[in-house]
Amino acid sequence: MKFKVGDRVKLITKRHGVGYSNPYWPKYGIEGVITETWQDITFYVKWDNTGKNSYSSNDLELVDVKPLIDVDELFEGIEI
Repeated sequence: MKFKVGDRVKLITKRHGVGYSNPYWPKYGIEGVITETWQDITFYVKWDNTGKNSYSSNDLELVDVKPLIDVDELFEGIEI
């Protein structure tokens, strides 16, 4: 899976170790944001605990972010 800058992710492997800069999801439950990419193979993440590191796409999983507004509900009953 390819990620883009701004995507929210979680670390799903222990390949880089486990700790402050590698907050393995099942242990810490910490999410992060993609801050930079390099050739769509390396993804730089800043974790919510302020740790930072780089990973491959196999190390990360996209976090399901719910929209702030339900667009269908917003326009319900309006005819265009």
